[in-house]
Amino acid sequence: MTYSHALGAWMVSRYDDILAILRDPGRFSSSGSIPSFYDNPPEVLQALESCIPTASTVVDADPPAHTWMRKILNRAFSARRINAMQPVIRELAEALIDSFAADGHVDLVSRYANPLVMTVVSLLFGVPREDIARVQAWTDDLVLLWNPMEPVEAKLPAARRMVEYEQYIEALMAERRARPQDDILSDLLHGHGHDQELEPLPDAVVLYFFRGARLAGHDTTRDLITSTVLLMQTHRQHWDAACADPRVLPEIIEEALRLEAPHKGLMRTTTEELELAGQVLPKGARLLLLFGSANRDETRFASPDTFDVARKNVSEHLAFGKGIHICSGAHIARVEARIALETLTQRLPSLTLAPEFSPSYIASFLFHGLEQLDVRWEAATT
Repeated sequence: MTYSHALGAWMVSRYDDILAILRDPGRFSSSGSIPSFYDNPPEVLQALESCIPTASTVVDADPPAHTWMRKILNRAFSARRINAMQPVIRELAEALIDSFAADGHVDLVSRYANPLVMTVVSLLFGVPREDIARVQAWTDDLVLLWNPMEPVEAKLPAARRMVEYEQYIEALMAERRARPQDDILSDLLHGHGHDQELEPLPDAVVLYFFRGARLAGHDTTRDLITSTVLLMQTHRQHWDAACADPRVLPEIIEEALRLEAPHKGLMRTTTEELELAGQVLPKGARLLLLFGSANRDETRFASPDTFDVARKNVSEHLAFGKGIHICSGAHIARVEARIALETLTQRLPSLTLAPEFSPSYIASFLFHGLEQLDVRWEAATT
């Protein structure tokens, strides 16, 4: 565990330390665990002054507030809703492949994983199809505002567009409040359909959750799909195995989640003086939990840098977190990845990496994903 002066936080990298923190929300608060776009230069903040004040969401809330938020989300991401989405996901995957199958080459990030996940997460949340591209552009602005490496010149127009995004979400909330539908936004606003057991969330929390979860549900799943394809291609026997029998994909996906965790980490804050990894930390110390590092801890995973789909303890990985804050969307992410990879392997079995392809990764404080993934195949196999 080392201290980063640039981040003002302790970098926690060992599996056991991170697991202990995740299982102890009383001593390690989630408050402030995700970045705020209000952590920006004054001129950017001025452009954001029309936005609503920062609100708590399920990701950065502690019990008891977290408990009732989580109940609503667990029902919003119900097995019924996810099962109902599976034919939609498959139809989208097929249509996307139809759009480039005859070309013999494609960037799987921009032409497949990105539009697939963008559409699925938007439909789940209740975004009309005609608005999906616009909402994605605003979501990209949010990522830009969170990135401390972006220049002010790029952040200013993004901040102005963020005001438009909030206005759009507020209008969509008003529509769903008056006419609820079978989507997550309606669940957040109404508790859960006509179930009076759960009180609806405050409007500010709904807006913040919609905006943040729409982003997280997109980037992480997109990156999971493309990282898994890259691993299967660089370990070709697994691509061939999936082409022959797609039932092997769940094991492949779990090991890909461990080896290439799509979420880099989240913050925690100590609520009292305590000792961690031999270091005495004061109350209020900031900790950055590095999930990707924990997933490659040799004390937990033998030969941690090896892509081993037969790994016996792969389910112990921390790609989706653990404890009370384990990712609400983990199931839908796995379903999307499985269907995306199943469709791709069955439609384009001869797919291979383009000879000139060299992996490069998105410059992101939060996410670990490929900028592009150039592939080729024999068009006659489509």
